[in-house]
Amino acid sequence: MRSSRAVALTVMLLASTALADRAPRPMQSPVVQVTCDYLEVTATTGKAPVVDAGVKPIEKKLKKGPFRQWNEFKLLSSGQRALKKNKAESITLKQGNVNVVLVEIVDKSKIRLKIEIENAKGKAVSNNTTLLDAGDWVITTVTQPNGDGHLTALTCK
Repeated sequence: MRSSRAVALTVMLLASTALADRAPRPMQSPVVQVTCDYLEVTATTGKAPVVDAGVKPIEKKLKKGPFRQWNEFKLLSSGQRALKKNKAESITLKQGNVNVVLVEIVDKSKIRLKIEIENAKGKAVSNNTTLLDAGDWVITTVTQPNGDGHLTALTCK
């Protein structure tokens, strides 16, 4: 009698363990992440137009609006970063830092970013939030006291 109870107890334990393994687990929300490329560019005015090869992805944009005041664009640094939703990512530039936050993805094809540019002394010189089509470039410009430009361009996918 005792062995039949032990067998029954063992069967019950095994069954409850098997059922516990099948129990629904709480769903984890997927990690929202995008990959961004960045360019740091210096903009000056010279005798003849010059655009570094590394600046070619944004060259068309540099011929419009506020960028027309300069005609020489030289790449200072570039790279790629992965951004996770609501997590600040700091990128060290040659002339300061850029802090970027992926705020949200809108309609599966647009990305809302918060971008803060700091100068070499760590002072925030630009702070904005923008909605960007995936694959398009946003360019943040800081005009230096001498009239030169410091451009930071970002694109994300």
